[in-house]
Amino acid sequence: MGFLKHRFTIASSLIVLFFVVFSARLFYLQIYKGEEYRNFSERNILRALELPAPRGRIFDRNGEKILYNKPSFNIRVFPREITDVEELAEKLAEIINVPEKELLEKLRKIETLKSFYPVTIAKDISREELLLVEKNKERLEGIFLEVGHKRFYPHGEAAAVLLGYTGIADAEEVRTYGRIKAGNELGKMGVEKVFDSELRGTNGLEYVMVNAHGKVISDSVATLLPARKNREMVQGKDIHLTIDAQLQQFAYEALGKEKGAIVAMDVRSGEILAMVSRPSYRPEHISKELSPKERRKTKKKKSFSLLNRSTQGTYPPGSVLKIITAFALLEEKTADPKSSVYCPGHYFINKKRFNCWREEGHGDINLYKAIVESCDVYFYKLSQKLGVDGLYPYMKKFGLGERTGIALPEKRGVNPSKTWKRKHLKEPWYPGETAILAIGQGYVTTTPLQISVMTSAIANGGIIVKPKIRKTDEKKPLRITEGGRRLNAKSVSFLKKALYGAVNEHRGTGIYARSKITSVSGKTGTAQVVSAKFESTEKRFQDHAWFTSYAPSDSAEISVTVLVENGGSGSVAAAPIAKEIIETYFKLKKERDEVRIAISE
Repeated sequence: MGFLKHRFTIASSLIVLFFVVFSARLFYLQIYKGEEYRNFSERNILRALELPAPRGRIFDRNGEKILYNKPSFNIRVFPREITDVEELAEKLAEIINVPEKELLEKLRKIETLKSFYPVTIAKDISREELLLVEKNKERLEGIFLEVGHKRFYPHGEAAAVLLGYTGIADAEEVRTYGRIKAGNELGKMGVEKVFDSELRGTNGLEYVMVNAHGKVISDSVATLLPARKNREMVQGKDIHLTIDAQLQQFAYEALGKEKGAIVAMDVRSGEILAMVSRPSYRPEHISKELSPKERRKTKKKKSFSLLNRSTQGTYPPGSVLKIITAFALLEEKTADPKSSVYCPGHYFINKKRFNCWREEGHGDINLYKAIVESCDVYFYKLSQKLGVDGLYPYMKKFGLGERTGIALPEKRGVNPSKTWKRKHLKEPWYPGETAILAIGQGYVTTTPLQISVMTSAIANGGIIVKPKIRKTDEKKPLRITEGGRRLNAKSVSFLKKALYGAVNEHRGTGIYARSKITSVSGKTGTAQVVSAKFESTEKRFQDHAWFTSYAPSDSAEISVTVLVENGGSGSVAAAPIAKEIIETYFKLKKERDEVRIAISE
C-alpha cells in the first residue's frame, strides 16, 4: 500500500511540475512577450523568394566565351502586396528612369497575377537608381531589390541574330512551358530559345519574413519554421557551338552596311563556322524588358532586324541553281557534256523571247562553259527536254523545299512543280516557266543555308550533310544524312571541274573570288527582284547578288555562301566577300596551328 502511495505522489508531482512549466511558458509568451509576438503575427508574413539561377554560358568551337553573365540589380515586387498600383507607379517613376505610364501598365498586369512569388518590374537598374530605391524603400510597398544576372555579348551585333536574346515569360509562355512561372526569364529567340531548357538551370527558393509593407525583415525563417526549407539554385548548363567567333566577327564586318546573309560551313561535318544576318540589333538593348512603345517599334522592325536571314530569309537563287540544273541534265542524260548549243543572246519559247545575261551571246557553248560563263540560253534550251517534273526530284534531292534539319528556326522555301502550281495558284505549268526555273528565277525560293548545303555536297564529293550549330565531343566520320542522299560521283566530279573554272578561267563569272592563298571554286548568281522590264535606280528594286563557293578546290574544308540583298551582280558584290572570308579562315587556321606547335615545344 505504501508503495502505491509513493508512486502516486511521484506521478502527482510530475503532473504539477508539467503544469507549472507550461503555465510559466504560457505567461512568458502571452504576457511578457505577448505584445511583441502579436505585432509579429499581425504585421509579418512569410514569403517565398525565387532566386533566379544564372543561365549557362555559351562558347564557340575554340572555347571562347561568346555569351555569359554579369551581375545586375533588379527591382521585384510581390503581386499580393500591391494595394494601389497608381500610387506605386508614381513613386517609382520619381526614382528610376522608367516612365510612369509604362510602370503602371506593368504593375496592372502583375497585379492580376495574384502570385505569391515576386515578379521583376525593372531590370539592370543603375547604381544611382539602386541607392534611391534603397533610401525610399519604406514608401514602396511590396518592392525589394535583387542582385541578378544580365547577359553579356562580347561580339555585340555580329552574333546577336544567331544567339538571340532572353526576356520575361509572358502569360502564353507560362501556359506553354508549364514549369515556367510568371516573371521567370527564358530564351526568346535564336540559340537562347532553342537550348533554353538547358541554359535556364533551376531557380532556388528562399523563405523570408516580410512586414505589412512587403519589406524583407528576416531571412532566418529556418530557425522559426524548420519545415520551410530553402532550395539551392542550380546554374544552367554551358553549351559549345560550332561557330568560330573570330570568323563570325570578320564575316559580319565584311558584309559592311549591306543587308544580307553569310553562311560558312565545314563541308566534311556540316558544322556551321559562321552564320551572319544583317542588319542585326544591339543585344544589350533588346534583352532588356521593352517598353510598350519600344515593343511596338521592334515588332515593326522584326521583318528585317530580328530575322535570321541565313535560315529564315527566302530568295530566288538565280544562277547558283544552275548547279542543280546541270546535275539533273547529266543524271538524266539530257545533256552531252561534249555537245554544244548555240547562244545568240536570246531564246524563243512559243514566240516569247528569253534573254541571256550577255546580250551579244556566248556563241557555241557546251555544259562546262555554260557553268563557267553562266550562259542562260544553254539552260533555257536543255530545260525544255528535261521539263519541270524532271528537275523537281533533283532539287528535292539537294534539299530545296525542305528544312535542312539544323537546330534553329528555318523556312522551307519553294521547290515548284506542276502539282505545286495547281494547288497554290490553280493554274497549269507553262514551258517558259521551266526555262526561268532552270536559271533560278520564277517561283523557286531558297534560304542561304540551303544553298550552302548544296555547295558542300559538291565540295565533299557527293554527300548531303546535315548542318549543325552545336559542338559535341563525338568524333564521327562523315555520313550520309537521313534519307540516304548520296550524289552520283561522276556528275559531282564534272561539276567540281566546272566550278573551279568559274573562278579560275579568264571568262569565269567568279574571277573576283580568285585567291593567292588557296584555290577557290564557286558559282555566281544574280536574282531578279522585279521584272527586267521595270527600270528603277532605287536600291530596293536592284537584283540580289549571290556567290556560293568552297576551298581548297581539290580537298575542300570550308564552303562560303554570300547573299547581298539588292546588291546587283553576284560577281562584283558577293564574290569578293566570300574570298575574304575564305582567306581569313585559312589565316586563322595557320595562326592557331603555329600557337599549338609553339606550346607543344
